[in-house]
Amino acid sequence: DDSSVNHPTTNTSGDVVPSTTTDGGIRPSINSSRQKDIHITERLHSTQKAMVQVGLDWRDFVTSNISAYRGLAKNDAEKVAQRLWAPTTVPGYKGEWKKFRDWLIGKHGTEQITQSVFIKRAQEWMIQRLQAAIDTKNIYYEDINDEISAVSGTIQQAIGIRPGKDATIQRLRDRAKTTLLSRKQTKKQKSSIDVPALIELIDNDGNNKDLETKKLRAKLIALMILDSAARPDSIRNCTAENTKIETTATGRRRMICIPTSTKDQALAKDKTARRLIFYEFPFRKNICTLTTYDEYKKRFKNEDIVNDLEIAGLDEKGKPTKKTTHTIMLTIPRPHRSIKAQTVRSECRKYLERLQQGTGPAELRKAVPSLIQYIENAKDDEAAKKFRWQREDTFKTWYKVTIPDSIKAKLKDIDKEFPTAWKLRCKYIPKTQVHTLKERYKTTNKQFITSYMK
Repeated sequence: DDSSVNHPTTNTSGDVVPSTTTDGGIRPSINSSRQKDIHITERLHSTQKAMVQVGLDWRDFVTSNISAYRGLAKNDAEKVAQRLWAPTTVPGYKGEWKKFRDWLIGKHGTEQITQSVFIKRAQEWMIQRLQAAIDTKNIYYEDINDEISAVSGTIQQAIGIRPGKDATIQRLRDRAKTTLLSRKQTKKQKSSIDVPALIELIDNDGNNKDLETKKLRAKLIALMILDSAARPDSIRNCTAENTKIETTATGRRRMICIPTSTKDQALAKDKTARRLIFYEFPFRKNICTLTTYDEYKKRFKNEDIVNDLEIAGLDEKGKPTKKTTHTIMLTIPRPHRSIKAQTVRSECRKYLERLQQGTGPAELRKAVPSLIQYIENAKDDEAAKKFRWQREDTFKTWYKVTIPDSIKAKLKDIDKEFPTAWKLRCKYIPKTQVHTLKERYKTTNKQFITSYMK
């Protein structure tokens, strides 16, 4: 008897609709293009009799339904699933799917249901979640939107139907957007780190020669971030091959580092501008980045260092070549290897938390532009560009912060011609020598620095 078998039919648009077998599986048409499509169009009417197994975790649900809907073997379905989402997206989707699955099992059980019923129940969950969020207002809009998008997007890629496009759900999402708070609206404006207090703390650590290598490394990381407002990742990616120390026309030493890669937005775009510059502070060696780096470098012998990084470079004839090198931040035990960015962040945080609980590299970076903006009276767009932020509103959100009175009071006597790195150490620049130093700058006397060395 053929009455129990659903034969393939043709809908009004001419598409071949896959038939279902008596056990609930899908028999895909030979002429269907769905096996080749990654993004499947929504055809609820063509799949309403297909069955869905309830209670599966995210990975099993995606794989089993892609396998059934596209007529693929399980291994092939897994490969298709891997191409649909970025690896960083999957953990979030799994978490949101678990919320939906637990609700579905708790209310309706684990009985196998048709796709049309499954879609209706998914929409029921979405409507309940949105309505509850609007009523209680105890969740950010971005969070509830991520929940709906994760479940709706998973179902679309697995069986070709996006339940989140329902008109009722769309109206609720629009209402939630205008009713719920956004994370961007609730970012707290944290006060800047009291930089003079931080530098005094660093100075109180004593002579660099007396510090343990691990503490000396943490101190160097903190000073480099303070002087450049660079991310810890950028500091970590400064290599020995691309780091050099030179003497300027005015007689000041400066260190130039070129990170192999960086997340600093504008800095990453232009490789020729990918430079971090650190000026020597001649008045106090304990708080000088270059002097700290000199002592740090002495702690490592070249024969004990492993060149574990490969970077592109030029040979003597100017032809492209690959060179092996290492980062300037190294592990303490021998053989010394390049440390990870996570180590840079954690060590800097531990070093800074002596001043203020919960303080880390991010807070230190936010303090620097606030200082410079105050010193130079720069506009928001100018300061944002200077500190490698593409968007002015990002600068306003994070960097328009309260400057401690102790900083304002100590910056009044500091001349604008001082290097940025020196301004942050204003307490240690003798006030009686500020005007003299300015005049010697104008004469570009290469030897003037030596008279101020302590």
